[in-house]
Amino acid sequence: FVNFNAAYVYFRSTIRGNEATFVVLTLDLCNLYSVVSAGKECFVKALECCLDTREAFDFSQQQQQHGSSSSSNKDWIQNMSTLATNVQDRIFKFLPNLVKMEKEQKGQQHYYKDLYRVALQEKMSQTQQDDATIIQDVHKLLCTMTKSTPST
Repeated sequence: FVNFNAAYVYFRSTIRGNEATFVVLTLDLCNLYSVVSAGKECFVKALECCLDTREAFDFSQQQQQHGSSSSSNKDWIQNMSTLATNVQDRIFKFLPNLVKMEKEQKGQQHYYKDLYRVALQEKMSQTQQDDATIIQDVHKLLCTMTKSTPST
């Protein structure tokens, strides 16, 4: 965890130009958290890591930095589209587990159930026509979920 966290902090602080590396590292960290323990804390930490990738999928920043027609931009879009789909899949893997854990703790709030509902509504509104749209949709999903998350 120490080495992953150190790399995570570094790439998070230098995210521009390292978006794909940051997302891959974050997905690995999410996976590590989710397999280390089946406890709620690890799933929460894994979900928070997924939400932290939102800045990497900021399509407008990429457009400003590289323009819309460069070959590096097209490669970035293709790579980030694949990673965006992976991040979204992870979110929809963690949330049902958190909802289940929350349900088992009688008398608790339904925070993750409500967050799951927000995420599902956002996912249902996605068009996913092309790679660029997928990136934008996942960025919007992450931003919407982050606004609904008091701890992030």
